[in-house]
Amino acid sequence: MDIKNVFNAYFSPSGSTKKICTAVSSVMSETVTALDFLHCPLKADKAFSPDDVLVIALPVYAGRIPPFLLSQLQSLQGRGTPAVALVVYGNHSYGDALLELCDILSAQGFKPVAAGAFVAEHSLVHSVAQGRPDDMDFS
Repeated sequence: MDIKNVFNAYFSPSGSTKKICTAVSSVMSETVTALDFLHCPLKADKAFSPDDVLVIALPVYAGRIPPFLLSQLQSLQGRGTPAVALVVYGNHSYGDALLELCDILSAQGFKPVAAGAFVAEHSLVHSVAQGRPDDMDFS
């Protein structure tokens, strides 16, 4: 497969989810286009080709994908586009969030080819997984 474009899409209020998404997408290409759902929410559908790759990372809230992001996810239109699904959680449980994200991506025309759950410092209880992700997480 020839990769035409790599996109990373994320919602990252604390910065940890963006950091993880960027680290994963950067091993695929030196040129990555970012879709930041927090600072630049999509206002129209965004279509991807089969030659593109989407790396998408979302935080986990109570074991689920945050419901307010569903409209953003439904704006993503894949055409057999490979997707890497990532969820970021505060060292407790990611519940069904990863499965949920893969199901949503599939329904939107993407082909999930890889998935992963990553620990990051909890956004409210900072002593939980404090400082994560750190250098050890990326080695």
